[in-house]
Amino acid sequence: MQLPFLIFDISSGELILILLVALILFGPKQIPAIARSIGKGINELRKASDQLKNEVIQESNKIKTEIIQDDNNQNNMENKELINQSEEHKNSFPPAG
Repeated sequence: MQLPFLIFDISSGELILILLVALILFGPKQIPAIARSIGKGINELRKASDQLKNEVIQESNKIKTEIIQDDNNQNNMENKELINQSEEHKNSFPPAG
């Protein structure tokens, strides 16, 4: 039976061997402290990743908003030009009657 472990392809037998080596090297008293340190490190990494993701999303939303505003401004300018042209066109004809 093979259990996936993070992104590595480690079988359960290999995982048990790694845990036994860690137990022999560090002893039973230090393993909880090491696991706690690893957990804190992973938590900090996750927080930093989330913060970076949020910043990227905020900046992309700002850019989208600016693009939409620029498009709206461009459309407003084009509409004003069309209105001015139609007014000039109306004024170029003599009044009826």
